[in-house]
Amino acid sequence: MDICTINDLREALTAPEQHFCTLDNVRAELTTLSRTTHFAECVVTSHDHKMMLYVPITPRAMELALGANRALYATRGSRLRTMVILRAEMICHSKSERRCSVIVEDITELTPFRDALNADNSLSLRDGIRELGTQLSFYNISHNNLTINNLMVDRNGIVHPIRQYYTTTGVGGDSESLKQILADIESLLPRGCVCEDMSCYRVERDREERLNENRQMFRTARGIGYKDERGEVVIPDIYSWATDFYEGRAIVANNHNKFGIIDRNGNEIVPTIYDHIEFNRTTCGFKAYRDNLMAEFSYSAEQITPWEEI
Repeated sequence: MDICTINDLREALTAPEQHFCTLDNVRAELTTLSRTTHFAECVVTSHDHKMMLYVPITPRAMELALGANRALYATRGSRLRTMVILRAEMICHSKSERRCSVIVEDITELTPFRDALNADNSLSLRDGIRELGTQLSFYNISHNNLTINNLMVDRNGIVHPIRQYYTTTGVGGDSESLKQILADIESLLPRGCVCEDMSCYRVERDREERLNENRQMFRTARGIGYKDERGEVVIPDIYSWATDFYEGRAIVANNHNKFGIIDRNGNEIVPTIYDHIEFNRTTCGFKAYRDNLMAEFSYSAEQITPWEEI
């Protein structure tokens, strides 16, 4: 498996039907063609799917990418998008059999984070960054290069990292970056809004949480629970992972890492039987994932789409 050069990628993108083995109908945005330390990259479209396309230009590049994919494997079915590695996908010269691997990240319907900031979505972006930090912590991974340029946003305000080939197992590699991004967003917030330190949203935190919808998360050696404004326990510490309440709902996980949703009194709106749950702040519904299947549900937990393979 060979490495290539940025010129090899440029040549391939000008005649994609001659250079790609499985990717077809490729149209490149050649103005985005550039290189990083280990990869050459370009934004391309294939069958209406917009993608970041990367090819290795150093011997260490594929080692990084393969390690990142192993770390990202645990996040399958979650809101975190993963990379796809296509081995021996690109023929570097049309008259030779020298090939290199291609890495793609689907960015369909995603907006660059910087553009979203310029559109004055700073409040929702703050929430998106907080949730991204929680997701990275829960799945015990670090992107290790989180910057505004390496983030994109979907129409639901969910923040997605790109250029994930530096991802490794273990939390902590993004702490300072997340704080800096939150500080950048805070500078754009209206006066009176407060952007909390990212450490407030880590599962590992050992101090009490802020009061949110009259419920304050607390953590003991046993697990996570919630108190009211008087400090009285309303929901016992029986969960291994939990979110703050939003619209009277919180996502929780039991000791078997199965997810569900509770109301502010601890009643299960959704039983803790799913592999993962994503809350939609726009519709207040949610997506549930189970055994490589996904279905959408309303706020009241009524199923609105059939189970589909992901």
